[in-house]
Amino acid sequence: MLKHTSVYVVIFLFLHLITVHNTFSRNVLVEAKGGSFIPINKTFEEIHGHALPMGGVEVNVGLCKDVFAWASLAGLKKSGHSIGLENSTKITLLPIGFGLKYFYLVDCMNFDIYGGGGPVATYLKTNDFSPYVVQKHAKWAFGGVLKAGAMFPITDCLLIDLFADFSFVNMNFCASTNPQLYCRDAKLNGLFVGIGLARLFN
Repeated sequence: MLKHTSVYVVIFLFLHLITVHNTFSRNVLVEAKGGSFIPINKTFEEIHGHALPMGGVEVNVGLCKDVFAWASLAGLKKSGHSIGLENSTKITLLPIGFGLKYFYLVDCMNFDIYGGGGPVATYLKTNDFSPYVVQKHAKWAFGGVLKAGAMFPITDCLLIDLFADFSFVNMNFCASTNPQLYCRDAKLNGLFVGIGLARLFN
């Protein structure tokens, strides 16, 4: 119950940051992001692949000159095959996060670089068609994310974002007492890299 309450709090903060601009007239960046999730766990990579298509949205709200609060929602859905018996498996991944970013303007080249981080809540749903594991599983786990990137203006209010987000989340999947079922941890550490299109409101 506590974990689900924490997730609802994250969602509330996400929605709150979207509307805070109307109250405080701060700079707001609303961004659509697309790219690949590259897992660093070898088992995850062997089952689902090296680069998984992933997309998301992110809102950044200026707190002071160079510091922004951010909130993000991303997701991916991918099919794969288990190691050994090649049983079919499907995964759904939904990370929700928030935190802070610091922007630094590179004057001579007219673009911004940034870095930041924050906590992340990740929802993982799996469907495994193997008799040796729990076939259907859905669970939340909590971890963190580090963000870095560069933003390039293309008009007065549109920017291109080249980003790299490294997340670290581990989840225990030992949900069965059946000794015939294989008990495992899900290591969701990986790098989300890609490009985003951001709209500036000020």
